Amino acid sequence: MDPAARGFAWRASDAPNIDGLPPRPYPRLEYGARCCSASRALALCRRSRASHVTLLRLSVWWFPHSFQRWVREEDPSELGVRFGFVLMLGLTAVAAWVGLEAILGAFLAGMLFAYVFRETGVLETKLTALGQGFFVPIFFINVGVTFEWSAIGNLSTLGRSLMVLGAASLLAKLLPTLLLMFLGLRLRSVLAGALLLATPLTLLVAIAALGREMGVLDANMSAAVIFLAIATGVIFPTLSKLIAPPVPKPTLAEGELPPFASDAGAI
Repeated sequence: MDPAARGFAWRASDAPNIDGLPPRPYPRLEYGARCCSASRALALCRRSRASHVTLLRLSVWWFPHSFQRWVREEDPSELGVRFGFVLMLGLTAVAAWVGLEAILGAFLAGMLFAYVFRETGVLETKLTALGQGFFVPIFFINVGVTFEWSAIGNLSTLGRSLMVLGAASLLAKLLPTLLLMFLGLRLRSVLAGALLLATPLTLLVAIAALGREMGVLDANMSAAVIFLAIATGVIFPTLSKLIAPPVPKPTLAEGELPPFASDAGAI
């Protein structure tokens, strides 16, 4: 049979007969791994990935000075940041290829990076600053650009929705924090803490965007959640500052300077 017609199949009969011995029962392989089960392929991928991770971890342990540059503060090439982004994009592409959420691949990249480099030093600060200062604002800009002003509808309906959602958000944080009164906290401190906890600005915007994309929230409810994030981000911290008890100033001994004054004198 023509190999092209067989699909590049290799059967046991194709194995050579050496010294009169019966042919070795080779497993049947076909082009494109059509005869290889998905579970076997995943198992091979796991073993290969685990071996590469172990090899990289041993390399970091055996040659610490070579890899120390990746987490060094004075590195002008920023090799650690580059490697982190390459790893994140690679695992994100793998997650999208197998049909998983892209954010899961990025999360696994962070876990893998933390496993290989146990002491990241300032690299974690660099990645956090880059993510919070560049990528997160892009998400919020996209939410603002795609916001549908026509979904606001009646202002009275929007106001009622904001009051209901705001009260629910505040009660969800207030009821658990009341238990802190058994630890000796005053009611004013508990209320101030509940108001601060009830202002998840970024989380509410993300919930509105994801709910709208998945079809769980309609346009009106998504707009109400976004306006709730804006309103609670302004009102609740202001109320918390008004309710919170004043912080007592530390008493200084005679002749003792405040910490900032002593630091300035040392400089």
